Amino acid sequence: MTIDWEDLVRMQVTCLRRGINGVGIPDLLIAQNAIQNELPLLAAERHFALMSKYLPLSIHGE
Repeated sequence: MTIDWEDLVRMQVTCLRRGINGVGIPDLLIAQNAIQNELPLLAAERHFALMSKYLPLSIHGE
């Protein structure tokens, strides 16, 4: 896994501007890894589904 801190900051700012609050660094790292590897994310937490509306994040089953 490659951590791109600038990308994490961009993702966090995007989420905050869209009203998605409370997304922590661990969840951003999970999302970034899924995006980098072009893998769908299997997650039950609602904020991942919200993030997928504004980030190139694919949610399994959606």
